[in-house]
Amino acid sequence: MQLPYEDDSFDVVLIAPNFVEHKGTPGGRIWSGILVLAGVRFEHQWSAQEYLDFLADSGRHVAFSKEMAARIAMMDTECEKMKYTGMPEGMWLLFQRSFRKEMVSVLGYSEAAAAETEKKALRKYKEIIVGLPEFEKGDRFKMNIVSCAMLAAFYLNMEHKPTLEQMTAYYAKAMMIVPMRAFCRIAGKKKFSEKDVNGMRATAALNAADRNPYSWNMEFLPYPDGSGYEARFSKCGICTLMRELGISEIVPAMCALDYTMSEAGGTTEFVRQYTLAGGGPYCDCGYKKRGR
Repeated sequence: MQLPYEDDSFDVVLIAPNFVEHKGTPGGRIWSGILVLAGVRFEHQWSAQEYLDFLADSGRHVAFSKEMAARIAMMDTECEKMKYTGMPEGMWLLFQRSFRKEMVSVLGYSEAAAAETEKKALRKYKEIIVGLPEFEKGDRFKMNIVSCAMLAAFYLNMEHKPTLEQMTAYYAKAMMIVPMRAFCRIAGKKKFSEKDVNGMRATAALNAADRNPYSWNMEFLPYPDGSGYEARFSKCGICTLMRELGISEIVPAMCALDYTMSEAGGTTEFVRQYTLAGGGPYCDCGYKKRGR
């Protein structure tokens, strides 16, 4: 059946109620068996939580769910998609000029070629954004995945693919514009404050990547000597998205920006031993107080 709507034109997807808990009660088992004998096929027989986990693992953000009592229980769900308007559009407007400009100054493209790449990149950027699930309230990493989508959109449309070293320099210069440097200085002044520490603890407790594969899971590990703390990541949304796009080779260019942003903040020394992108067991982001 062909519906008269464009692809990716919906903000919310309503998924038809699905049978769950086939084996949860004697009645459910009996009716499930009767339906099978009548020719009804159940491709999956899962619990309510298994069904929600399946939707999350498929990259869908479940905005609403309700289990409905019946002979065989049913689960009603609504899944929300990320919208281009809001943060993604704002990020594009803020950084598009620098991403185009640094194609010329860092990568050696002509002005005309950079402008053409920008046009194509915008289309790809929108395509990537609307294909992502919306991030849940309290997830601080939405900006990270939006930035990833922007870099990916430009890279995928570059006629001549730069080396990793070139991409690292390109991304750093494209991102570190005046507003971004101001943002880093403000964040630096608040580093290690009670609000900052509480926010890190809340992020660690959220474990958002358990429900959204494009987010992050982390542990919050204060240094015993009081010199700072480490954010240790076991799941990385950037790695997931870049792998799906087939361009995992440029993830280290994004990882390197952590050093640049820490330096711009002016209050921390950034230290790292491993990255998930580099095949490490985790990605450690260590922030040490300067002078300690």
